[in-house]
This record gives sequence, C-alpha cells and structure tokens, in this order.
Amino acid sequence: MRIRKFHAIIVVSAIIGLMTASLALFPGCGPNKEKLQIFVNGYLDIMEELESKPEIAQGGQQASMAYASSGYTDLESAEKARKSYEESMKNDKQALKKLDALERPDKEAEEIADTLYEGVEKVDQGNSKFASDLAKAEDQTVEERATTAQNIGPAMSMYTDGMTKVVDSLDKLLDYIKSNDLEGESETKEWHEQIKEELDTVKKYASSNGDKTPSDKPDLTYGQSASNLVIVYEEYTALEPKYLSDLPVVIIYGDSTVIKREDTYEYVTGKLAEGGLSDLLKSLSDQGYFGLKEKYEGNIPMGGTTEILIVHLKDKTYEVVAMGTDTPAVWDDIVGTVKDVSLQGSSEYFPTTVTLHASEAVSGADEGVVRPWPGDPADLERAVAASPDGIKLEGEKAKTAWIAVQQSGSDVFWDAGSGKIYGNVYTRPYFPGM
Repeated sequence: MRIRKFHAIIVVSAIIGLMTASLALFPGCGPNKEKLQIFVNGYLDIMEELESKPEIAQGGQQASMAYASSGYTDLESAEKARKSYEESMKNDKQALKKLDALERPDKEAEEIADTLYEGVEKVDQGNSKFASDLAKAEDQTVEERATTAQNIGPAMSMYTDGMTKVVDSLDKLLDYIKSNDLEGESETKEWHEQIKEELDTVKKYASSNGDKTPSDKPDLTYGQSASNLVIVYEEYTALEPKYLSDLPVVIIYGDSTVIKREDTYEYVTGKLAEGGLSDLLKSLSDQGYFGLKEKYEGNIPMGGTTEILIVHLKDKTYEVVAMGTDTPAVWDDIVGTVKDVSLQGSSEYFPTTVTLHASEAVSGADEGVVRPWPGDPADLERAVAASPDGIKLEGEKAKTAWIAVQQSGSDVFWDAGSGKIYGNVYTRPYFPGM
C-alpha cells in the first residue's frame, strides 16, 4: 500500500504543480465575450501542457517506490523523491507569479483564478511536508523512517484541501463557460473528471491510511459550487416502470439548489433556506448516517425497493445502499430527512440536455393515439438510427422533446409528417455533475 500511496501522491503533486503553468499568457483587457473566451482558452491550455510534462511525476514515483520497496534503506531514492517534491514546488511558484499578475476580465474570472491560487498553495504545503520528512531520512533509524513515511495524515489533509479547491475552480470555470455561452465546455468537463478522480484517490488514501484517530463526526464541509454534487438519493423498485427507472429522486448541489423528482417526467427545482444544506448535513450526521455500513443486503419482496444515498463531503464520499428488508433502524428517518426537504422559490424543472429514444411503429398505431411531433422530425429518424443509445438534444430541442413526452406519455405514437409513425418515444434527462 505504501508504494501505491506514494504513486498517487506524486502524480497528484505533479498535476497540481503544472496545471497553472500558462494561465497568465492571455491577459484580458475588458469584460467582453472575446476576453472571457481568451481567459477560458488560457485555462484550457494549461491542461494541455500537463500532458507534455510527465518527468516530475514519473521520476518521483519511481524514487518513492524504490525507497519504500527497500524497507526505507535506499537513501539515494529518498533524496530523489525529495527533489521531485521540491521541483514541483518550484514550478508552482513560477506559475503562481504569473497567476498573481494575471488581469482578470471580470469578478467571476477573478474568483476562478483566486480559487486555483489557493488550491495550489495548499497542495504545496503538502509537498513541503513530504519533502521535509524525506530530508530527515539520513539522520533517522530505519524504524523512524518507516514511522515518518506512514504518518501521512497531515500532508494528505493539505492535499485534499488543495485539490478540492482546484476542483472547485474547474467547477466555477464550467459555470462561467455555460453562463457566458463560451467554447470549451467539453474540454473543461474532461479535465474536471480527471482531476476529480485524482482527488478521490487521495481521499481514499487519506481516509484509510492517514489519520489513525478517526472520528464518528466527519468534517461536514463541502464544495459550494452550483455544479458540485453534495447529496444524491436514488430508489429502485422490484417492479420497475417501463422507462427511466434509474433516475435520481433528489439531487442537492453545493449552492443549495435542489432538483426533486415528483413523477417520471416531472421534476421541480428550488433552493434550500439559508443554512439549509449545512443544517441538513448536520441532521444526517446526528441521525448516524456517516456511521452506517456501505451496504445492507436483504430479501427484496415483490414491489420492494433498493435505496442509495450518496453524500459528497470535502474529505470523503459516503455511499450507503439499503436493499429490501435489511435496513438499519434509523434508515427511514435518514431518507425522510432528504426526501422531505422544503424548497424556496420552487418551480418546474426542465432539463437542458436529454437523450431522445424512438423506434418505428410496426403495429398498434391504428388503434392507439397518434399525435404530430412538435419538434424536428429528423430527430426521431436519427434517434431510431442511433438505437439503443438514442441521440442527445440540447437547449430548446431538449425542452420541446421533454415536454412532448411529459404531457403525452411514452405510449403515444408520433407522426413526424414524413409518412412514418414512431413509438416507444421517451427522453432521458441529464443532470449537471452526473
């Protein structure tokens, strides 16, 4: 475990150390769309640069593995590993100077850059801690070196704090791109997923190998971005409905936005009251959610349910699966706390992206209800051709298709005006962050 532990740390260290290397190459000169796009392009150029500089991570990884494999007797490898952390910090300092001098086109860009700055600084505190520990190796006994190497809790905490801020920065960049109708959404999502995966790896090591005095009361802090998932509740029945049986029932984001499922094609959205998400997490903690097992497996009777409750905190992601009759005594209260949240400013939710599914009707249309398709007829034809995956619709097209199926049901037949009738038409929504 120590070998892999060092591997994850160094890879993450290298990523964070390099990710701001060219952010300041495109200074803006005013809060217009062109300058906003330049800011986004500059941010994405950083991610491309990461792929071309693997030397620090690879060298540090190999040195750390050699040091751990030797039973902490290979001091040459310990020195190489120490230098890898220092090299990472050196690159970070150079990037932070550029980032500090970067002219932000507006307040949102300033927040994105500042959050990234804070994250890199925090990660460098972790790098400094590891480098300092490795510098002691020459004057330590083998037993002392092993103890030092295994005491990763403080440094890992710095890594998780810093990496969380970096992910938050990417979250905010994604919101920035969407709200200003800028290019780069897909690239930002890809980088967000990659960095988030690295963060999750660090969190796993931190929770399983870091602080050896765990508490029953977790740190309830969370990412507060509008695209950061905090709570997701799902339930499945043994008698599944025909379509969309696996969609979430409740989704709560870091800015206290809630999306709740009322029916198959009916969702509402609104905000929790001020302090509501923090209070909600505290209630879950008081009810014992964070001390539950990961899975409760029991018999699932006809019509029984499987429920999943996921909570993403800053330092760890918790997931509890309750199947059938085997559920903890506090489970109904915990689930009720999430399902019964009250919303402020509640309104109907229309997904901005959906997948459209369809098939050509071969029978039944003569006796069923046939309606004219309100959207682009070509979309139905493309959905059939793309079966079973369907096609992605966005914006007004997504809303039109969603409302059509919502108001008519999935058993209605649709006339595309081309002489073809389509059946089994349904839409599957996408939710931010999922």
